[in-house]
Amino acid sequence: MERKVVSEAIDCETFERALLLHCTEFIVQGRAVLQAELRDRLALHVDSVLVLGNQSLTHVHLYTDDVGQALQIAAHGNNRVERILVGGDLRCSP
Repeated sequence: MERKVVSEAIDCETFERALLLHCTEFIVQGRAVLQAELRDRLALHVDSVLVLGNQSLTHVHLYTDDVGQALQIAAHGNNRVERILVGGDLRCSP
C-alpha cells in the first residue's frame, strides 16, 4: 500500500492558534444522550471533536481553547459530565 503525505500551507495565525488548543476527553452520562446533536453543538465551539458511545454513556474527545465552555455544552439538560481529562496543551516546547 502506497503512503501519501498530504500537506497544506497554513498562515501563521492559524498555526499559532493550533498551538494553544487543549486535548480534552470526558464521559457524558444521561438517559438519552444524542451523539449527533452533542457533536453538532460542540463543533460550533471547538476545533476538533469526536463523539461516540450509546444513549446512556458517551465518550467525547476534542481540542479546544476553552475547556469550560465545552464542558458546559456537554452538560446540557440532564447530562452529567464525568472523568474529565485535560491532557495539556499542544504548545511547542522551545
